Amino acid sequence: MNETSIRGIVDLMVSKGLRDAGYTYVNLDDCIVESARDSSGHLVADSTRFPSGFKSLFDYVHSKGLKAGIYTDRGTRTCAG
Repeated sequence: MNETSIRGIVDLMVSKGLRDAGYTYVNLDDCIVESARDSSGHLVADSTRFPSGFKSLFDYVHSKGLKAGIYTDRGTRTCAG
């Protein structure tokens, strides 16, 4: 999973009519972030898989009329981290 594949999935959801059928969320699961949070405790996008960062990707998702979600927990790392 990476930035390019997520954008492709978003495009397919729109072109195949899934958004119009009520599928509105694109949720990203684990293995999408760096192994540690930033100094403020925020998740940091994996710079190899998501070189433009989450904001750019989620702006794209929103521009297509969809909503974005991220799996996380309260720990300092995610499940696979």
